[in-house]
Amino acid sequence: MGQPKSAASRKPIDFHHLTARLKLPLAPAFLTAPKSKTSLQLKEEDADHLGSATGDSDEDEKKAVVESDKLAKEYGNNGVLEALNQSIASLLMNYIPSLGSVLVSYIQPPMFIATDEQGGEVRRPLTKTSRVPILTIPGNAWGVVDVEVKLMGWRPTIGQKLVGRPTFSSPSHLSLVIYRTFNASINENHLKAAGFHYDINFEVPANWKSIGDPSNSQSVPIDLSHEHKDRGCWLDANGVVVGGAEATVSFTVMSLTIANNMISVIGSLLDDPFSIEAPIRPSQPRVGMTRGPSGPAAAAASSASSSSDSSDSSDDERPKGLSSRNQLKVPPSIHSSATPRPLLSHAHPAQPPPPLTATNLKALDSLQPAIPPTLDPPSTSVAPPQKPRN
Repeated sequence: MGQPKSAASRKPIDFHHLTARLKLPLAPAFLTAPKSKTSLQLKEEDADHLGSATGDSDEDEKKAVVESDKLAKEYGNNGVLEALNQSIASLLMNYIPSLGSVLVSYIQPPMFIATDEQGGEVRRPLTKTSRVPILTIPGNAWGVVDVEVKLMGWRPTIGQKLVGRPTFSSPSHLSLVIYRTFNASINENHLKAAGFHYDINFEVPANWKSIGDPSNSQSVPIDLSHEHKDRGCWLDANGVVVGGAEATVSFTVMSLTIANNMISVIGSLLDDPFSIEAPIRPSQPRVGMTRGPSGPAAAAASSASSSSDSSDSSDDERPKGLSSRNQLKVPPSIHSSATPRPLLSHAHPAQPPPPLTATNLKALDSLQPAIPPTLDPPSTSVAPPQKPRN
């Protein structure tokens, strides 16, 4: 029987070999045709006619024209491949929705796809020395090249086991880095379910800071004992920091988040990460919704029950914030410092107004302002009724 493969010899299953067929536009600069011999001969004749009488100057001008023609031929051969390399390089380390993964590299040289006389497709590798016919857009100088590329993409799957290295720890989550490139995080509820607790006074290990920074053997060691050290880590029941001395954490992929053209992983330390529920925010309490009977009879019964509950609540010694059964607790009102607070009824009870008597009316009349002397006082007498005329 064969021995099982070691962890180092196993192939990662989160990297995938992809085959993509691309139709890329090429700018006119990449389609420069080499100069013909007729133009070269004309330029040589012009140079002989306009040049000096010495033979050295004629040879220099002819040599310059020949060298420029060689450069044009080389540029015409390598223009298509250079354009493909630039186009593919702009797609690397980006999430491509059509492929569903982050492109890491391309494995083989691009294959140029051409059409033969029978209408079939012919594939041949595109190298620096190969010359390929490029179709141009009608009425435009741009060309379109049809190629097939073998790519490698990174795309983890849900439930897959990955290994990351911790880089940052906070009371809400633990940050990890995968392959020194991709980000991952573990939420606090999964850390607590795995038996870890957060210690705000525990010093962050030194190997966490070295992750992602290549070590330089020629650097001079510096004493960092007096430097401020970061604190706060997740510890297990024995007081060992998460990741241990090797600073590696094996976790299970729960979900993937796509942001900024990159994949971020959300993981868990549990073998069955979907066995626990997500934490509930304090601002969004869970309310159990029950469905009762409907109809006019149910509406009358609910109104009667609400009136009876209100009368019972007034008789019982219950706080006013509590309501009847199957109802939520009324939150207290919040008053700012700018708005005046309402007066409590039991602290300063309101007194009833005094009765209206003749003495009180005289006192109210004395408090009214006097009528100015320039104005005639309003007449209170009633005019006698006039007799009708005959």
